[in-house]
Amino acid sequence: MFESVAGLKQGDPVLVSGVKKGRVARVALERVKSVRVTLEISKDVAPHIDASAAVAAMDLFGAKFIDLNPARATRCWPAAGDYRNQPAGHHRCGAGRR
Repeated sequence: MFESVAGLKQGDPVLVSGVKKGRVARVALERVKSVRVTLEISKDVAPHIDASAAVAAMDLFGAKFIDLNPARATRCWPAAGDYRNQPAGHHRCGAGRR
């Protein structure tokens, strides 16, 4: 969740260390100062529990991208839709990715 995405839109790239590894699949306003951004990322990128993402400027003309830092914790984020009923530490990195 982000407070503001400042012009980010569906289809914008997701970069990891400057390399395109995905795209923004959806941007949805949940409520004021709460924007949900859904990402589609490569199977070879496994975001860990301490991952972070930021909206960044691609150029001076206003293009945006997501700067994704997958981090290095021992636990990964679960595949989409699997996180609600899984015990902590029960996830395989990259499982269920597109």
